[in-house]
Amino acid sequence: MSFLISSNLFAQSKVYTFTLDGGFGYSRFFSPINMDNFNKNGYSSSLRLMWNPEHLLSAGIESGYYHLYTFKANLQDSLFGNSNAEVTLSSLPILLMFSMKILPNVKLFAGSGILLLFSNGSAYGDKFSTSQVSIADHVGASYTFQWTNKFAIGTEFKYTYIFKFEVAYVSLQLFAQHELFRW
Repeated sequence: MSFLISSNLFAQSKVYTFTLDGGFGYSRFFSPINMDNFNKNGYSSSLRLMWNPEHLLSAGIESGYYHLYTFKANLQDSLFGNSNAEVTLSSLPILLMFSMKILPNVKLFAGSGILLLFSNGSAYGDKFSTSQVSIADHVGASYTFQWTNKFAIGTEFKYTYIFKFEVAYVSLQLFAQHELFRW
């Protein structure tokens, strides 16, 4: 019975498409660090290219930019004097993604890949910058409203786990989807 219902809801056609999704929104970093001047709120942007074959499972790649946190402090040292210090952490994911349509406008997706992590800061008039690589898992859900035949808008919630630091971040984005071509 459930097979008949699902096959009627998702009638599969012989149409293949490539879509490009671009999004922007809010991100929140989850960490056990609870200090004053540790801002775990940030912004996020993403770009995803997906191949959508005739079945419900799609595959593609995703990248973007996620500002994870900013930490500011006033440093006081008897040898070096006083200084304002600031440290930021951001990530650039490179993920292999899979998505599945579970309702006409709702998709679940999951992926795995690497995160390029960038830390920048300054203190006592000097600036520093470091980078690291971590493996990451990524899951989420999206809701899409079809605006025209080739253009859709929507929102999506994403959860990303960073294995190197055993921490995570979430993001809520508004996105636009454009169908590049179909055959």
